Amino acid sequence: MSERGEPGPPYKFWENIDSRPVEWRDEWPPTESLEPYWQQWERFIPTDTFDDPWLDACRSVIWIDLSGWPAANGRYAWRTLRGSR
Repeated sequence: MSERGEPGPPYKFWENIDSRPVEWRDEWPPTESLEPYWQQWERFIPTDTFDDPWLDACRSVIWIDLSGWPAANGRYAWRTLRGSR
């Protein structure tokens, strides 16, 4: 996105994640409702793993929690972000 002159992520949290979408969408918000799924390859940066197995396992919970909103947002963004009902 930076190559296109677009600003970085809106929340500092996203600076800790390297994300690569499976399918890129140039147009956002979409003009129609999308299927409620979210597919991306992701990894934490700068560290992939920690020495503490408990901390390392807890990082998986973040991925589980993270995917719900982007999936649901794709379904409704065409209405809510374009101001339609």
